[in-house]
Amino acid sequence: MTKMANVPPHLRMAYRILRNAGYVPEEVDFLAEYITFCFCILFFVIYELKQLLTNWVVRSYGYHLFCNVSGLR
Repeated sequence: MTKMANVPPHLRMAYRILRNAGYVPEEVDFLAEYITFCFCILFFVIYELKQLLTNWVVRSYGYHLFCNVSGLR
């Protein structure tokens, strides 16, 4: 999936024309790459937090289930 997959085709073409003509500053490209990188990191962190929370819930539920079955509670 490309970075501009959600951008309408006519806007993608206009961006390419302007970029190839030198009208789009390098800072804009850098900023777009930086934002993409930040979103990737953010999604990775969210994914990891979800995994940690899921594991914690499973372990917690397993512990409580064990306590209920064995009569510890």
